[in-house]
Amino acid sequence: MTDPLLQIRNLQTSFKTEGGLLHAVNGVSLDVHAGETLALVGESGCGKSATAFSVLGLIQNHSGSRVSGSIIYDGQDLVGLPTRALNAIRGRKIGMIFQDPMTSLNPVLTIGSQLEEAIRTHKPSGTAATRQHAAAMLERVQIPDPRRCLKLFPHELSGGMRQRVMIAIALSCEPGLLIADEPTTALDVTVQRQILDLIDNLKRESNMGVMLITHDMGVVAQYANRVAVMYAGRVVETGQAADLFRVARHPYTRGLLASMPIPRRAGEARGSRRLVELPGAVPDPLSWGKGCHFRPRCAEALEVCARQTPELRASNDTGTVACFAHTGQPSGSVAQ
Repeated sequence: MTDPLLQIRNLQTSFKTEGGLLHAVNGVSLDVHAGETLALVGESGCGKSATAFSVLGLIQNHSGSRVSGSIIYDGQDLVGLPTRALNAIRGRKIGMIFQDPMTSLNPVLTIGSQLEEAIRTHKPSGTAATRQHAAAMLERVQIPDPRRCLKLFPHELSGGMRQRVMIAIALSCEPGLLIADEPTTALDVTVQRQILDLIDNLKRESNMGVMLITHDMGVVAQYANRVAVMYAGRVVETGQAADLFRVARHPYTRGLLASMPIPRRAGEARGSRRLVELPGAVPDPLSWGKGCHFRPRCAEALEVCARQTPELRASNDTGTVACFAHTGQPSGSVAQ
């Protein structure tokens, strides 16, 4: 396999709060390769978006916030870069689709002015050429009558069309990496499929790397090449998507998979396939304490889980898992 497009090593992201120091990301290491989709999955509050914002430099080392570790893109470490240098990378080399296009798009500016501004920032050219590029991008993301759309305001578009505009802006300067943070939030099922298919097709056309942030394991199964499962600020399991769905090793990953809705077969009685609920909730990041953070919710917890934090270790040819019960790490009797 070629060298990774993006290398994240021991990423630490913390915020100063009234209750103390909040470690949103705690030692995350990930790779994203060109032409692949890495799905970053987990419950809300596990650190997925904080990881993405750290990559883009949207969390700066000021006002009590701190980012450390290394984020290597195209041979350059993004951690600690000055704002001017980061601005040259955002949009041009790394694009991002945010969760809610209605809050990401400026409501008082036309679609054309916002898309053209993104293009001019990294590819200065004449007004006519910029307008032509903008229309071509809207056509590329399958928006009908793109020249008319350039004159519209965000509120005049449907949710699905606004999300397509956000994709057009994110890809307008042909970045090598796209970060999609819950790109189908609040969209109906049909539009969700269209948006995800669009991202997948654009990835294949340009050999772009994609970091797809989601909590929907059904989306992961259909669109991801590899998966990294996050829990309480840490990556607890990684692997090829097909391998992980076939043999998930971490109890948290298995819990996520067991909570997926399964369509009933023909003739099967209603209620015969019940969803399995994960007990408890993601712990407060201000009170994680020692040991494995999943231990209070885990039916397989060992005594060692209360004392030590499991590290990611190889679980098969392509995957890793951070679990004392599944990697031959220090053993102990089952906790009572």
